[in-house]
Amino acid sequence: MDNIGYIDGYSWRCLLGPMSKNIEVNENFAKWTVNKITHMVLLKRLDVDIKDFVPFNFHYFAPEDVELLKTKYKVQRSKNISVCLEIEKVIELGGKKYKHVRNSLNKMEKLNIEILDDYRDFNDICILVDKWSETSGEKYFRDFSGKNKFFYKNNWHNGCINAFCYDGNDLIAYGSLSPIVDGKSTYIIGKSLITYPGSSEFLDFTLYRKAISLGCKLVNMGKCSNNGLLKYKSKFKGSFENLSYDGKVLNAI
Repeated sequence: MDNIGYIDGYSWRCLLGPMSKNIEVNENFAKWTVNKITHMVLLKRLDVDIKDFVPFNFHYFAPEDVELLKTKYKVQRSKNISVCLEIEKVIELGGKKYKHVRNSLNKMEKLNIEILDDYRDFNDICILVDKWSETSGEKYFRDFSGKNKFFYKNNWHNGCINAFCYDGNDLIAYGSLSPIVDGKSTYIIGKSLITYPGSSEFLDFTLYRKAISLGCKLVNMGKCSNNGLLKYKSKFKGSFENLSYDGKVLNAI
């Protein structure tokens, strides 16, 4: 199966937060600073001179790019495992194994959730994020809720495949996939309230079906920060793993 990296022209912005400064992006890379530390992602293979940026932290670098860095620089790295999905296989839910998922989706669909392409009010995002942090947060996931707010406040979801799920006046889930390129996309951001059992699957399947209708075949779900998240992302048919690295370029050899 073809591989697919997580970073593209939209997804890298989910790494930014209110403390991010000096944001710069070009066709090759994007970089920014947080407390005077430079961070970088690649939008293409590493084919530019990065000596002027050393030292810097890197995110989601492909193994071949890290190996290239190691020929010239002292590098510290940590492995990321991202789950990629063949989403046309994911939505096939026949058989006993996926009975729980089918039941969860059926319960959510009976609630007559309204699915919008954009949020009604930015405060809806803030309310959901605060509730999520209180009820889920770092109990189950790494809490990047502040970066979620920053992403949507800056309207970086414009042009993405979005789903904002409302139960009446209340936003209960939201998610964004990056625009499709060559049949591939990345799952930029997604959150749902644990008080609505099955809302995670409901949100994800809403996004997958939208993406499939637009010609998407593969979605990179991003790195798994814990075993529970890895298990959730890998539980469907059509899942496979993608390797990347986070780390630091310290100095020239």
